[in-house]
Parts: sequence; C-alpha cells; structure tokens
Amino acid sequence: MDLTLLTYATFVVMAAAAAGLHYATRSKPNLTAVNNPVFLDFQRGYFLAYFPALFADWLQGPYLYKLYSVYGFTESQIAILYVCGTAASVIAGYAAPSVADRVGRRALSLAAAAAYALSCLMKLSRDYFALLSSRAMAGGAAALLFAALDAWCAHEHTERHDFPGEWRAATASRAARWNAWLAVAAGLVANVVVVAAGPASPYVVAVLPLAVAAATIAARWPENCATTMTKPARRSCSGEALRRAARDEATLLLGGVQAAFESVMSMFVFLWTPILDPARPPLGVVFAAFMLCVMVGGATYELLRARVAAPTLLAGAISLAIFAMLLCVGATHPEKARAPLALVGFAALEVAIGVYFPAMGYLRRRLLPDAHRAAIVGWFRVPLTVLTCAGLIFLHGDVTGHGNRIILIICLVLLLVAMAAAVRLLKVVSNDERLATTEAETNEPI
Repeated sequence: MDLTLLTYATFVVMAAAAAGLHYATRSKPNLTAVNNPVFLDFQRGYFLAYFPALFADWLQGPYLYKLYSVYGFTESQIAILYVCGTAASVIAGYAAPSVADRVGRRALSLAAAAAYALSCLMKLSRDYFALLSSRAMAGGAAALLFAALDAWCAHEHTERHDFPGEWRAATASRAARWNAWLAVAAGLVANVVVVAAGPASPYVVAVLPLAVAAATIAARWPENCATTMTKPARRSCSGEALRRAARDEATLLLGGVQAAFESVMSMFVFLWTPILDPARPPLGVVFAAFMLCVMVGGATYELLRARVAAPTLLAGAISLAIFAMLLCVGATHPEKARAPLALVGFAALEVAIGVYFPAMGYLRRRLLPDAHRAAIVGWFRVPLTVLTCAGLIFLHGDVTGHGNRIILIICLVLLLVAMAAAVRLLKVVSNDERLATTEAETNEPI
C-alpha cells in the first residue's frame, strides 16, 4: 500500500475518532471560574504567551531528523545530536526551579524564549559543531522556558490572585486540550512550509510565535520570585526523596515503569523518521496523525477511568505498546522493510502513549508524597536518560543495516520490563489506601 495514501487515511480516521471521543468525554466547565472576569483575564494573559510557545515547540518536531539528513550527516552523527538535546534538557530541567526562584519567572521566560529562538536560527548552519550547540541550546532553553511558564502561572494563581485551588484544574484542562490541537496544527503547517521552502523553514517560522510569546510576557506579565532553597537544603530534600522512594515498593515499581516506558518514547522520537522517510511520506502529516493518535489515547483514558482502575489502564497501555513494537520489529528487517506496517505500529504506540500519561499522572499524584514528588520523579529520570542515550549512541549498525531494528528490539525488551513492573504494581497497590478513593480532579501533566 502506498505510504502517502495510508498517512492521509490514518490522519482522517484519527481526526474523526479524536473529535468523537472529545465530544463524548467533554466535561462541564467550572461556572464560577468561567464567570469570574479577573480569572479570565489572568488565563488570557497566560495563554497568550503559553500557546505560541507551545506551537513553536511543536513546529520543530516533524522535520528535525530530515534536516540533519539533508545536511549529509550519518545516522550515528544525528543520534549524537539527539542525545545532546536530551542531556541538556534533563540538566536544565533539574536546575530550572532554583534558577527561576533566583532570577524571577518572567525574566527566565524571556531569556529562555530568546535562547530558543536563537537555537532555531542556528539550524540554518550546516556546521556540525554549530548544530551540536544549537541542539544543546534548544533542549536546555525549552526545559527552562516551560518550567518558568508553569511556575509563573502557579505562583500568580496562588500568591498574587489567591484564586481557589480547584480553579487550577480549569487552566490545566484548557491548556491540555489546546496543546493537542496545536501539535496537530504545527505538523500540518510544518508540512506546508517545508514543501514551499525546504526542511529548515519550520525553524525560521518557529521564531515568530516565540517572539509573540516574549512580547506578551514583556508587556503583560509582572515579575514573581520565591525564596530560593539553599543548596544544602536542596540536597537534603533530594536525598530524603531518594530514601522515601527506596523504602516504598510501589514507588520503586512506578519508577521502573517510567524509566523503561519513557526511554522507549524518547528513542521513538529519533526512530520514526529514518524508518518511514525512505518511502517519502509527508512527514508533517505523519506527525499530525501521531498527535491525533495521542489524543485518541487520552480520550480513551477519560472514557474508561470511572470504570477501570488506573493501574489496570497503565498495564493496558503497556500491553498495546508491546503489540505496536512487535509490528515495528517485524516491519524493519533490512532485507524486507515494510513502511506501511511500521506506520501502523507507530500509530498504535502513540495511542498507548496517550493512555499512559494520564494513568501515570494519576498514580504519581496518589502514590508519591506531595513534598517530594518532583524530586522523586527527577530521580526516576536518571535511568531513563541513561537508557535513551545508550540506546541511541551504542546500538547503531550503519554497516549491517540492522541498527534501527536492534534499537526496536531493545525497546521491546524495555516494554516487557515495564509490563513486569506494572503487573507487580497491580498486586502491590490492590489494597493501598492511597488509591482507595476516586479522583474528581482534571488530569494535569506532571
């Protein structure tokens, strides 16, 4: 089957499914929040900066690998570029809270937006070391930017305006809904501009929404800061988080699921383009279809969460991901590559990801203590990052042609490990009081 035709068919089917499920799972708005003009003005000021920044971020997804490939770099060289961005993102994400507290969330948002825009323009260079710097700058700037935006919103909501805590769910719900549709739109826009001006064009276009975000922040946002935790206190908090995690089996199992499953996701971000691109599909439309698949998964979770426990939904998501990875492994034999089957497998994996994130978010909120949740999740990201970087750097075989297939097999093994941890988690939390009550809150990203 022609991959381009299958891509457009997947997009249409998933768009219809996402729209239908969105309608079926829509929730009634908080009327008090909706009718409060001060809260609406606060939301408007936040979203006028947040949504353009999100759109700029998503614009850079569909054609990154393609751009490096057009520049003539090998798969191993491109893998190092990806690893650079991943490592910079993790390091910046760890430093973001203390930096934001010290310099101010508004100031950090402006600086990070400027750095992110500069990294986009640096992708016009064909020099490998300039691209390494660009990738590291992009990973770090994106992590700092979105951490600062979220921190500013939380501080303004609670400290300056003293809005009710439950109103945060209204902001998070609206942000999540628009985030999904912005990702789809970004894929389609990227596809159009690449056809017109080449694979570097989305990065030039991304500078414009980043400029809009920065202008909004400069014009509308007041500065806010918080008392910075001292380094010894921060180290003590981080150490206590690690000790708490080590003492609780459910927490360790949750961390095992996160490390294994999310490292597969990170490697998938690298793999999908070189596997599908030889068949010349419209990569922006492929990306948009993938984002619709994530929306379908998220809406499926919303539809089922009142009747099915979150640990069961988490295990179900991993089961679907294992099936998807089996399809991908079968589709990528170097002597008989089947790109249409790989596309189906990747789409199924994206649906699984859409179910995974809200299920994992719910379990984190329930099982991890509030005071140490961020630090514990940070510790979980250490093995995740190691697995991702090792997979991308050391498992390529450019000579034999089996490099990407080997990575997919490793991904399959990691998903089986995640499944084993999820099954054990089901048993461990079956009578856990932390999961004894239902949750009415809107799912927020963690």
